[in-house]
Amino acid sequence: MTFLRERKGVSGVISGVFLVGVAVMVFNVLAWQFFQYDAYRQTTLERDQREWERFNERIVISETGYGTYLRFKVSNIGAVAAHIVEIWLNDTTTSTPRHYSLANYITSNCSAWIGSGAERWIYTTIPLTVGDVYDLKIGTERGNIGTTFKFASTMTPTAGQVSPFTFSFAAGDFQYVYYPANNWNSPLGAWIINQGKDKKAVFRLKLTNGYQSTAKLHSSCVLNWLQIPIVSPGQQGAPHVTYRCYILKPESTPYNPQAYTSYSQTIGPGEAAFFYFGAYSEGGNDLQTLSDGANGDYHIFVAIFYKVDGDPTGVIYGATVAIIAARHEL
Repeated sequence: MTFLRERKGVSGVISGVFLVGVAVMVFNVLAWQFFQYDAYRQTTLERDQREWERFNERIVISETGYGTYLRFKVSNIGAVAAHIVEIWLNDTTTSTPRHYSLANYITSNCSAWIGSGAERWIYTTIPLTVGDVYDLKIGTERGNIGTTFKFASTMTPTAGQVSPFTFSFAAGDFQYVYYPANNWNSPLGAWIINQGKDKKAVFRLKLTNGYQSTAKLHSSCVLNWLQIPIVSPGQQGAPHVTYRCYILKPESTPYNPQAYTSYSQTIGPGEAAFFYFGAYSEGGNDLQTLSDGANGDYHIFVAIFYKVDGDPTGVIYGATVAIIAARHEL
């Protein structure tokens, strides 16, 4: 009897352990199912999020720049930031298609982020053939394609400008001051120089940046006064530069001429700003002196040397900005 009671006790323990094991197994199955469902739901949410972002990503190519390398403006009119990763460029003149992606980023510089509602110029190192006509498409990391844009490669700025910088010839756009009589609160028109004999002078003129990007001015920018003297009635002498005035820092005066270091002054896209000239040497603050020995008629050439912000080539460009007629009557 004792043996039977002991066997009944053992069977009870075994039954209890079995029930616990079954409960644990059921719990594990339910937990596994819950975790799998959670992972599935998370994956579904991420997929839906990606699909929503892809659906709400909208980019358009709104403009292309001029030059021998591809540059174009992209507007993001969608609700999410866009990452440009691919460029398709088809030269329709020669029927030569080209494709650039992150795989050849070093030779194309085709990667760029653009925030929602923003627009940005993208500067690439993709060469263009001047005069050829191109079809341009861009692709994003999400797989969307920007609108196809047709353009012709040209070396000149848009709107028919003959120079990337322009001078408007307004009355107050070309001025000078001399030491110690006046300052920029009372400047004189520089079209005719008739005051300041033997005095140090600073000139300024207002230029407008025709680029779609910021231009950074080099210290070699210079204002040249070119004279063609009359040596006898009906005969002219050899032309020569009388004044060679290098650029100074903005707001320089004869009281405080500030030496210019390269890229001290920048001018934004479409912006108009005064450039100051008067230094006898590049990067110096020693000013030119007005002399009655320089009296006569002049053609003034403004030579601007600059870099374009974002240009991957880093080239220093040069432009003759304006030819201004002036007269010296000291």
